[in-house]
Parts: sequence; structure tokens; C-alpha cells
Amino acid sequence: ADSARHETLEALPFGAAKVTAKGDVVALNESARKILGLPANAINHPFKAEEITPAFARLRILRSDASDDVELIELSSRRFAKLHSRRMDGGEVAIVIEDINFDHEHSEAQ
Repeated sequence: ADSARHETLEALPFGAAKVTAKGDVVALNESARKILGLPANAINHPFKAEEITPAFARLRILRSDASDDVELIELSSRRFAKLHSRRMDGGEVAIVIEDINFDHEHSEAQ
């Protein structure tokens, strides 16, 4: 069952993570790892959200009883992650991670 769940997570075309109410990251796909700039072995090891980025650990949904939320966190001066969070039945939070990278845009104005 875990193998099938992992394959499903990896097949998603966006970053995806699952975090417990205490901030433990219990699932993370390759897309999320790349967006968040984590090392290659990050997917295979359990870790605290604080180890990803302090902003990830401070998600409003982890500090409230809201059922869903959307937040923007700054990863660098020109790169952000838009986090779509939804609380699941067991209290865990599923997070869809959208990469917003302004380095890919070229402006004509100087």
C-alpha cells in the first residue's frame, strides 16, 4: 500500500506534501523537493517542517483549526512557493506546492 501511495504522489504534476499537526513531514514528492531546494535524500527521511524552511513550519493552518488555506512563502528574492493547504480527517495537512519563479520571466523594461 505504501508503494502504491508513493507512486501516486510522484505521478502528480505539482509539488505535494503531507504534514502532521505537530509539523512532521510524512510525505513529500520529488517536485516538492525540487521547488523547496531540499537535498536528494530528503524524500527518504522523516523530518520536521522547520528543517525545510521556517515559513513552511509556520503555516497558518498548523496554528489554527481552519479546514483549508492558501499562503505564499518566499524561498529567495525572486522565487516563491504558493501553498494550498487542506486539513484531512486524521488532523494531517495535505499541501499542494506551486512554484512561482520570476527568474523565468524576461522583462523588456530596464
